[in-house]
Amino acid sequence: MVGCILVGTAFAGVGPASKATGGVTLDAPWGETLFTFSAHETTPPRGEAQFRMLTTGQYYHAKVRCVNVIAPDTALFVLEVTSSNEPWVGLWVFIKVYDGGTPGTKGDLAWGGFVDKEVALEHCKAGTTPDDLLTLSSVLRGNLVVNKRQREI
Repeated sequence: MVGCILVGTAFAGVGPASKATGGVTLDAPWGETLFTFSAHETTPPRGEAQFRMLTTGQYYHAKVRCVNVIAPDTALFVLEVTSSNEPWVGLWVFIKVYDGGTPGTKGDLAWGGFVDKEVALEHCKAGTTPDDLLTLSSVLRGNLVVNKRQREI
């Protein structure tokens, strides 16, 4: 008699890593700003972002250093600025995004601000937000999406 025993783990729709992505125009206090990003909650985290103020032309390009998708509609990520037309290279940026619904803006929001590296990484890993350091911007055009991976059951 030949037999086979299958042993496995049950999963609830486990898919790719949790992530936040977007290409949006923000209604920021300093004027309309283009913000594109891709932040993947992998080990190590991966992704990048570009930020450009339309009124002044100031910009930065940054690498993702931490990602924490804290809810199905909310993600935190930390960026290290790698190039800029301002003296921002080497600075760290903490970002929080809220996906109000897709497609389109439908209440999408983004918060961001330059933050000390240690503060940024500590808050990202803990899933908390240094709200007093961040500026809120609503999304005028485009779409941002938060995808939270389902966990094992």
